[in-house]
Amino acid sequence: MYQEQAERLINFLAGRIGRDAAREVSQEVWLEFFTWWRQQPNEAAPTGMLYRIARCRAVDRIRQAGRTAPVEGRDLEDLSGRLCRVDGCLEKTALRLDLKQALGELTERERQAVHLHHIDGLSVADTAAVMCLRIDNTKRILKKARQTLRRSPGMGGYEEPDQ
Repeated sequence: MYQEQAERLINFLAGRIGRDAAREVSQEVWLEFFTWWRQQPNEAAPTGMLYRIARCRAVDRIRQAGRTAPVEGRDLEDLSGRLCRVDGCLEKTALRLDLKQALGELTERERQAVHLHHIDGLSVADTAAVMCLRIDNTKRILKKARQTLRRSPGMGGYEEPDQ
Protein backbone atom coordinates (compact mmCIF):
# COMPACT_ATOMS: atom_id res chain seq x y z
CA MET A 1 0.00 0.00 0.00
CA TYR A 2 2.71 2.48 0.98
CA GLN A 3 4.86 1.82 -2.06
CA GLU A 4 1.86 2.09 -4.40
CA GLN A 5 0.58 5.37 -2.99
CA ALA A 6 3.58 7.25 -1.53
CA GLU A 7 4.50 9.35 -4.57
CA ARG A 8 0.87 9.82 -5.62
CA LEU A 9 0.04 11.08 -2.12
CA ILE A 10 2.90 13.59 -2.20
CA ASN A 11 1.71 14.86 -5.61
CA PHE A 12 -1.85 15.10 -4.28
CA LEU A 13 -0.65 17.20 -1.34
CA ALA A 14 1.86 19.23 -3.37
CA GLY A 15 -0.92 20.56 -5.57
CA ARG A 16 -2.55 22.00 -2.47
CA ILE A 17 0.26 23.05 -0.12
CA GLY A 18 3.52 22.94 -2.10
CA ARG A 19 6.08 20.18 -2.55
CA ASP A 20 8.19 20.88 0.57
CA ALA A 21 5.22 20.97 2.92
CA ALA A 22 3.72 17.94 1.14
CA ARG A 23 6.65 15.72 2.09
CA GLU A 24 6.32 16.70 5.74
CA VAL A 25 2.54 16.43 5.85
CA SER A 26 2.58 13.09 4.02
CA GLN A 27 4.42 11.55 6.97
CA GLU A 28 1.71 12.77 9.33
CA VAL A 29 -0.94 11.41 6.97
CA TRP A 30 0.72 7.97 6.84
CA LEU A 31 0.97 7.80 10.64
CA GLU A 32 -2.69 8.72 11.05
CA PHE A 33 -3.72 6.37 8.24
CA PHE A 34 -1.88 3.33 9.60
CA THR A 35 -3.29 4.00 13.07
CA TRP A 36 -6.78 4.04 11.56
CA TRP A 37 -6.13 0.99 9.39
CA ARG A 38 -4.90 -1.04 12.36
CA GLN A 39 -8.30 -0.43 13.96
CA GLN A 40 -10.10 -1.36 10.70
CA PRO A 41 -8.34 -4.58 9.61
CA ASN A 42 -11.22 -5.77 7.44
CA GLU A 43 -11.45 -2.58 5.37
CA ALA A 44 -11.39 -3.73 1.75
CA ALA A 45 -10.56 -0.38 0.10
CA PRO A 46 -8.62 1.87 2.47
CA THR A 47 -7.24 4.19 -0.23
CA GLY A 48 -10.22 6.53 0.00
CA MET A 49 -9.59 7.08 3.70
CA LEU A 50 -5.92 7.81 2.98
CA TYR A 51 -6.89 10.70 0.69
CA ARG A 52 -9.62 11.93 3.04
CA ILE A 53 -7.02 12.18 5.79
CA ALA A 54 -4.60 13.88 3.37
CA ARG A 55 -7.21 16.44 2.34
CA CYS A 56 -7.93 17.25 6.00
CA ARG A 57 -4.22 17.60 6.85
CA ALA A 58 -3.69 19.87 3.81
CA VAL A 59 -6.54 22.11 4.97
CA ASP A 60 -5.04 22.14 8.48
CA ARG A 61 -1.66 23.20 7.05
CA ILE A 62 -3.27 25.99 5.01
CA ARG A 63 -5.12 27.25 8.07
CA GLN A 64 -1.96 27.13 10.19
CA ALA A 65 -0.16 29.20 7.57
CA GLY A 66 -2.98 31.74 7.72
CA ARG A 67 -3.55 31.90 3.99
CA THR A 68 -6.21 30.84 1.56
CA ALA A 69 -5.83 28.01 -0.91
CA PRO A 70 -3.85 29.05 -4.00
CA VAL A 71 -5.48 29.69 -7.33
CA GLU A 72 -5.44 26.53 -9.38
CA GLY A 73 -3.18 27.86 -12.15
CA ARG A 74 -0.79 24.93 -11.90
CA ASP A 75 -3.74 22.56 -12.00
CA LEU A 76 -5.00 24.17 -15.18
CA GLU A 77 -1.54 23.83 -16.70
CA ASP A 78 -1.45 20.14 -15.76
CA LEU A 79 -4.92 19.59 -17.17
CA SER A 80 -4.07 21.40 -20.39
CA GLY A 81 -1.14 19.06 -20.88
CA ARG A 82 -3.40 16.05 -20.45
CA LEU A 83 -6.28 17.22 -22.61
CA CYS A 84 -4.37 17.73 -25.82
CA ARG A 85 -0.91 18.18 -27.22
CA VAL A 86 -0.33 21.78 -28.28
CA ASP A 87 3.14 22.88 -29.40
CA GLY A 88 3.04 26.68 -29.37
CA CYS A 89 3.20 28.92 -26.32
CA LEU A 90 0.41 31.15 -27.63
CA GLU A 91 -1.84 28.13 -28.13
CA LYS A 92 -1.08 26.90 -24.60
CA THR A 93 -2.01 30.28 -23.17
CA ALA A 94 -5.27 30.27 -25.11
CA LEU A 95 -5.99 26.74 -23.91
CA ARG A 96 -5.38 27.73 -20.28
CA LEU A 97 -7.79 30.65 -20.64
CA ASP A 98 -10.37 28.40 -22.27
CA LEU A 99 -9.96 25.83 -19.51
CA LYS A 100 -10.28 28.46 -16.81
CA GLN A 101 -13.52 29.69 -18.36
CA ALA A 102 -14.83 26.14 -18.82
CA LEU A 103 -13.94 25.06 -15.27
CA GLY A 104 -15.65 28.18 -13.98
CA GLU A 105 -18.92 26.78 -15.34
CA LEU A 106 -18.66 23.69 -13.10
CA THR A 107 -20.10 23.46 -9.62
CA GLU A 108 -17.66 23.13 -6.73
CA ARG A 109 -18.48 19.43 -6.40
CA GLU A 110 -17.88 18.86 -10.13
CA ARG A 111 -14.55 20.74 -9.99
CA GLN A 112 -13.46 18.68 -7.00
CA ALA A 113 -14.39 15.40 -8.71
CA VAL A 114 -12.60 16.39 -11.93
CA HIS A 115 -9.53 17.42 -9.94
CA LEU A 116 -9.38 14.21 -7.91
CA HIS A 117 -10.06 11.88 -10.83
CA HIS A 118 -8.33 13.51 -13.80
CA ILE A 119 -5.53 15.57 -12.23
CA ASP A 120 -4.69 13.59 -9.10
CA GLY A 121 -5.27 10.33 -10.94
CA LEU A 122 -7.55 8.67 -8.39
CA SER A 123 -9.89 5.93 -9.53
CA VAL A 124 -13.62 6.62 -9.53
CA ALA A 125 -13.97 4.46 -6.42
CA ASP A 126 -11.23 6.38 -4.59
CA THR A 127 -12.68 9.70 -5.75
CA ALA A 128 -16.05 8.62 -4.37
CA ALA A 129 -14.49 7.65 -1.05
CA VAL A 130 -12.62 10.96 -0.71
CA MET A 131 -15.79 12.91 -1.50
CA CYS A 132 -17.92 10.68 0.77
CA LEU A 133 -20.20 9.71 -2.11
CA ARG A 134 -21.41 6.49 -3.67
CA ILE A 135 -19.59 5.36 -6.80
CA ASP A 136 -22.63 5.77 -9.04
CA ASN A 137 -23.11 9.36 -7.80
CA THR A 138 -19.46 10.10 -8.51
CA LYS A 139 -19.78 8.70 -12.03
CA ARG A 140 -22.84 10.87 -12.59
CA ILE A 141 -21.02 13.98 -11.34
CA LEU A 142 -18.00 13.27 -13.57
CA LYS A 143 -20.23 12.64 -16.59
CA LYS A 144 -22.11 15.89 -16.03
CA ALA A 145 -18.83 17.78 -15.61
CA ARG A 146 -17.45 16.36 -18.86
CA GLN A 147 -20.68 17.30 -20.67
CA THR A 148 -20.46 20.84 -19.29
CA LEU A 149 -16.82 21.12 -20.34
CA ARG A 150 -17.61 19.85 -23.85
CA ARG A 151 -20.44 22.39 -24.22
CA SER A 152 -18.31 25.29 -22.99
CA PRO A 153 -17.81 27.77 -25.86
CA GLY A 154 -14.02 27.86 -25.58
CA MET A 155 -13.53 24.09 -25.55
CA GLY A 156 -15.18 23.26 -28.87
CA GLY A 157 -11.94 23.22 -30.87
CA TYR A 158 -10.02 20.76 -28.71
CA GLU A 159 -9.90 17.01 -29.07
CA GLU A 160 -9.73 14.49 -26.26
CA PRO A 161 -6.38 12.68 -25.90
CA ASP A 162 -5.97 9.17 -27.27
CA GLN A 163 -6.57 6.57 -24.61
